[in-house]
Amino acid sequence: MKQTNLYCVHGGIGKQVIFTSMIAKLAARDDNKISVGSGFPEVYKYHPQVVSSPQWSGGDLNSDIAEYFSDIIFREPYVSSYSKRDRHILDEWPQMFGLDPFEDGGLNIQPDLYLGQQFIAEAKTMFEKLASEFIIVQWTGGQAAQSVNSNKQYPVNNMTEGRNVQNYADIWLALAEEFPNYKFLLYRLPNEPVSIPESISSRVAYANTNALTYAGMLKHAKTFVSLDSSLQHFAAAKQINKAGVVMWGTVTKKEMIGHNIHQNLKSYSATEVKVEPNEVIDAVKKVL
Repeated sequence: MKQTNLYCVHGGIGKQVIFTSMIAKLAARDDNKISVGSGFPEVYKYHPQVVSSPQWSGGDLNSDIAEYFSDIIFREPYVSSYSKRDRHILDEWPQMFGLDPFEDGGLNIQPDLYLGQQFIAEAKTMFEKLASEFIIVQWTGGQAAQSVNSNKQYPVNNMTEGRNVQNYADIWLALAEEFPNYKFLLYRLPNEPVSIPESISSRVAYANTNALTYAGMLKHAKTFVSLDSSLQHFAAAKQINKAGVVMWGTVTKKEMIGHNIHQNLKSYSATEVKVEPNEVIDAVKKVL
């Protein structure tokens, strides 16, 4: 087999999932399968058009592996006209690789996420243990691979504080009251600080497991409620196709990195993510 091009992708797992939307286009342009360097290689390693996914979280590429690739290509949308905040990442990113734009526009493009069988099997086991209909919730996110993979303390900065849902406890309690027959599966990475309201603790499950197991759990969930983070991108993947509710603040917005498959709600606060609980409940009812 001829050598592949290696495409390096920087950033968190949600951004990696977005990149999968372009794999078919890149492979067609290269007339070959591709390889992807990533801080989250398991996002790519099961894709039928990906040969390999070496670990790469930024910085210099390991010269020991460089010889295995025909070309090594890196295009960073966060350092491009995407930063003008007037276009979707999937309208800007393909053009940076010299690809034709998506005809339907970035908001309507679904990622192409192939999950490994271990994540699918673990999700099935978790679902059987829950023994109930459930909603997945995600209140925090925004970490890069360097923080997650090295078990560093959760970073508190503009990217996390400006995207995390600040009144999540009020929303969670309202959801629990409105949907008394549902349990909740809390999606959080091991270093993320989330407090479970004591009054609903018996209805909340969580596990310190791979993020992609939670992607697998979306297939079993009734829906999800989240901020702009990885869960919304997992759910939008065409292999999962699960509509949910996404809350947006001022750091990002639906028009930049969202999906039309979801109910997208804008914060009423200019400085942080806060959404009225009744708005979230109404949005959940639309997708159930």
